[in-house]
Amino acid sequence: MTTFYYNDECAYCRLWARWSERRVGDHVQFKPLASDDSKASPKFVGDDGEVLEGARGVFEMLSFSKRWGGLKTLYRFAPGFAFVSEWFFAYLARCPACASKFTRFILKS
Repeated sequence: MTTFYYNDECAYCRLWARWSERRVGDHVQFKPLASDDSKASPKFVGDDGEVLEGARGVFEMLSFSKRWGGLKTLYRFAPGFAFVSEWFFAYLARCPACASKFTRFILKS
């Protein structure tokens, strides 16, 4: 089964994992990263064992969601989308206030 690993020590990461879990249902298992790996990017591990990290891993996980599944296609095919997505994820990881504002915006939708 596909598995998504996230940092359970981070309140922001836990919130997004729970939000995502409600959208993808039983298609993906959600597990915390090992404590020695808690500073790492989130990881998506597919049925074939392929490990995808960062925005790519998140969008792969969300591909199981009806509403958010199109992000994977954008990441793969829209020029510049992957670059901007990875940059944005890294930016949010460094800016908790920005991450909080982004979270409030998305969770309203």
